[in-house]
Amino acid sequence: MATDQLVADQTTAQQLGQAKNSPGKRLMVRLVGYLLSMGFVSMITMFVWAHFMNRRLPEFGAEANLPISEQQIQDAEFAPYQLFINLMSPFAPENHRSALRTIETKWHPGSATMLVEVARFIRDPIALREAFAILHRKTGQSFGSDLNGWYDWIWDQPYNPHPEYSELKGRMYSAVDNRFAEYFQQTKDSKIRLDEIRWGGVARDGIPPLKNPKMLSANQANYLADTDVVFGISINGDNRCYPKRILAWHEMFKDTIGGKSFCGVY
Repeated sequence: MATDQLVADQTTAQQLGQAKNSPGKRLMVRLVGYLLSMGFVSMITMFVWAHFMNRRLPEFGAEANLPISEQQIQDAEFAPYQLFINLMSPFAPENHRSALRTIETKWHPGSATMLVEVARFIRDPIALREAFAILHRKTGQSFGSDLNGWYDWIWDQPYNPHPEYSELKGRMYSAVDNRFAEYFQQTKDSKIRLDEIRWGGVARDGIPPLKNPKMLSANQANYLADTDVVFGISINGDNRCYPKRILAWHEMFKDTIGGKSFCGVY
């Protein structure tokens, strides 16, 4: 590591946890690794997600009853997003059948993604079975209730979202944090497939980013071993390194490098 490089200070990481090599920390790392390998963390994440969604289901039920006339549905080229929200409502199961018929009749290739998104929260078992049956009929795929299987297949397809997919996604994620809605506003310059965005288990800034960290010269960074991994960046002669052991706590940094603002994601 060159001595003219600046290295993010460990202060922030120390505030969140003590020395990485302590016996207790090593045990925790092993435990987390085991849980990840067993899929328990994913299960817990989805349990919490379901809690937030279930808390908002009555609201979704009310929204599904917002004025949307039969004429509006008939005039729409594809099934409106409200019909997908209707499927998550615990009210009026007879409306679920009508919504599913319309979704199948006014099918868009991106409707498959929307059905998969809402399937986890459909409480009506008959409607849920019919949703998977429609997915099979319209796509020819047989993943049944295996949502991860459906996602893997969707990601292998060309990205062709339903025109109202961003609206549906924004309203669903708002059940966790209202500020999530702005992430799904439809923009022409978006470079990210919205179907690849899946909730990670916390509200916005639940994992605080590393903002404008204090920097040390490389020869002062005596808390790092020669074997520690760092991520380096050089802009306009401004050379900086962000240790992996610090980014592991924050997952993102925000900093000004060489007079330009940057966000880095780990």
